Amino acid sequence: MSNVGNPPFVPVLTVMVDYGNAPFLWLVESPDQGGVGPNLCDGSFWDDSFPMSEGLWRKFADWAIEFDRTAFYSDAFNADDWDWPAFHARGVQLSRWLKEEVGTAYRVVYDKPFEDPNHRIDERTEILADGTLFPLPPFRSPFPEPLRFCERIVSDGQTGADRGALDFAIKHGYPHGG
Repeated sequence: MSNVGNPPFVPVLTVMVDYGNAPFLWLVESPDQGGVGPNLCDGSFWDDSFPMSEGLWRKFADWAIEFDRTAFYSDAFNADDWDWPAFHARGVQLSRWLKEEVGTAYRVVYDKPFEDPNHRIDERTEILADGTLFPLPPFRSPFPEPLRFCERIVSDGQTGADRGALDFAIKHGYPHGG
């Protein structure tokens, strides 16, 4: 079978934080492997086999540990104090530095964590060699999305109808802002 016209597969490093030892880097090594692949790096220890310098690993670990300590799933967490845009800006910058270090040996993708109420907005983004961002289609669950009456809810979040619209958007997973 000919591979003419099909570029060779390049392994994918996905930057995505999660809970439990602050995992932040996932690896897809073959085209038949789905999703983000197995966890490669977390905030618990450095290893020479990681595809980044120890200095960059430390920056990633600090960022991931900060997320790991939030306990978004806990009633004790105050979401009003969490700055998602700043968190993502830091994650994208770390991803750019990773792309600089790995060059063409890997594709680098930044994936927003599910805990971000707006995670479906620009959910997955590839970092190109020149540092520009290239939007990728999101991974979708095997379950169909419910029928939506609009694409996005915009609200100032004030008391009354504005706050009701914002609460509805958050509860039902609508992209929202204002």
